[in-house]
Amino acid sequence: MSTSTYPGFTRLPNHRHHPLTKKIFTVSPGFYTFVGWATSNFSAIVGPEGWILIDSGDDPIVAREALAEIRKLTDKPLAGVVLTHSHPDHTMGAVGFLEGEDPNLPVWGRSNFGGESAGFQGIESVTGRRAGRQFGLG
Repeated sequence: MSTSTYPGFTRLPNHRHHPLTKKIFTVSPGFYTFVGWATSNFSAIVGPEGWILIDSGDDPIVAREALAEIRKLTDKPLAGVVLTHSHPDHTMGAVGFLEGEDPNLPVWGRSNFGGESAGFQGIESVTGRRAGRQFGLG
């Protein structure tokens, strides 16, 4: 049996993670976390005037599916988006939530948003392969 190796790690050929089952957890009343919908979790917090999205996952198509589920949980409008950091697994699904929304809808991030990736410039192919292996895609 052939394996691929990296110091301290061995991976069997064709090994992949099993896909997660899509679940919506009620963390507390009005606070929902979506697990298994994307590479990373994202959440919706419903307030008196609307709901806030915390991160967006990495897939706009799945984001649209999640948006349909959020609309079943509340009839309030999307009031804003908080992006915790700029990694694609937290940001790439945003378009699926934002299509058709007011272009002035607030999207919040930290003051140096994207800065966490600065140290990886020039090695994107390496970090891309690493992420693929981490998430069972390569």
